[in-house]
Amino acid sequence: MINTSDASVAVNVVLGLLVLAWVLSRQVQKRPVTPSSFRVPVILAAVGPYETASFVRDAAPSSGVPVGVVALLVLGVVVGGALAAVRGYQMRVWRDTDGTVVRQGTALTVLLWLVAIAAHLGIDVAIDHVSHPLAGLGSVSLVLYLGVVLGIQGLVVQHRAQLVAA
Repeated sequence: MINTSDASVAVNVVLGLLVLAWVLSRQVQKRPVTPSSFRVPVILAAVGPYETASFVRDAAPSSGVPVGVVALLVLGVVVGGALAAVRGYQMRVWRDTDGTVVRQGTALTVLLWLVAIAAHLGIDVAIDHVSHPLAGLGSVSLVLYLGVVLGIQGLVVQHRAQLVAA
């Protein structure tokens, strides 16, 4: 018989890998820089806190969240945000032949994404060791994390696009 917890973890891993493949493929495509580029990060950043708070409420309703766990979550977002800013600055941004400002990631973009995801996974493991009742919190906070880092990267790219358009 399959343990539902194990099945849930397997589903999360598969979904996570699919999302990662989708994000990476979009990063290296030549795409116009538009204000609608913020649609996905805004949705993720709105859904992420709700999912994270719901998980905490269900996993540790009376004990609360240990300071160490909060510190690790914040550290993960700060590291991810810093790497997102670097990704935004290293992406190619130029005016295409038709006048549209476009951007395209490079192999370095992909490498920085993989480093960021590895750091996030490392923090997941640390959270699991710090607080057993909240094991899995790092995985649940992935949606929030992606919203923040995609938003930061998008802001940097948008700023660079404005400079190119001027």
